[in-house]
Amino acid sequence: MKISLEISGSGGCHFDKKKLKLAVRRTIEEVDEKNFSEKNFSISLVFVSEKRIRDINWRYRQKDSSTDVLSFAEFESERAIQKTKESDIFLGEIFTCPTDIKKYCREENLSFELEFFEVLSHGVLHLLGLEHGPKMFKIQKKIAEEIFYC
Repeated sequence: MKISLEISGSGGCHFDKKKLKLAVRRTIEEVDEKNFSEKNFSISLVFVSEKRIRDINWRYRQKDSSTDVLSFAEFESERAIQKTKESDIFLGEIFTCPTDIKKYCREENLSFELEFFEVLSHGVLHLLGLEHGPKMFKIQKKIAEEIFYC
């Protein structure tokens, strides 16, 4: 499996690209290592301000608030990804707001890096078609801890 990340902006967030790619790879492997191992995935990761993510959240979800992450998937489900004959797959775009994550971390006394990788994994899981629930939350927590402590 090859992972390609197109990264835009920084929002004051400067993670090593190798670590970001590892988080994406491990999230995809955790969902379906067998069927996805022969695929090459690309994702656009965009770091944005609170104002920008609030605007995007309003435009696409009619929610007038900032948020930590928004994902825009190219496929409707994991099954649709598995069915595609293409070996090079664009999964979609992830918009993340480091400022929003930092605020949450201050309020909850959490590590920014650990929380960031949980949010990134969450965004990837949405690109893979997963919805909120125990499976998603278990995977994102596992990946974040794995990346944080490596």
